[in-house]
Amino acid sequence: MLNLIIQTLLIIIILVSIYLVRNNKTKLHCRIMGFALFAQLLLTIFFMYPAMSGVRSTYYFNTFFNIELLFHHGLGLFVLLLGLYVELLFMGRVKDILNRFVAMKLIAALWFLSYLLGVHLYLVMYY
Repeated sequence: MLNLIIQTLLIIIILVSIYLVRNNKTKLHCRIMGFALFAQLLLTIFFMYPAMSGVRSTYYFNTFFNIELLFHHGLGLFVLLLGLYVELLFMGRVKDILNRFVAMKLIAALWFLSYLLGVHLYLVMYY
């Protein structure tokens, strides 16, 4: 439950960050998104990975659940990697192979989709 609350707070923070960038507060937006990405990485390592390690074996009989779970995991990892790429791009550490604005919009959309899938998985597992 704690992870779900923190994830919801992160989504709210991301929505605030999107509002800020639309109002030309780019520097603050960048700081907030960097924090959100780092927080998500820590949450993935310390909350989600240990919690989900045993879930697949518990729900192995339900194919749709497993597909949704794997999609949620894959999507979350993709968002983290794409977010890391954008962070490194703005730091000048990697070449610009993707349009950064498209990448940022994709991160926001896929992060929100991953969040919704995570909420659904949580409800299926615990309610």
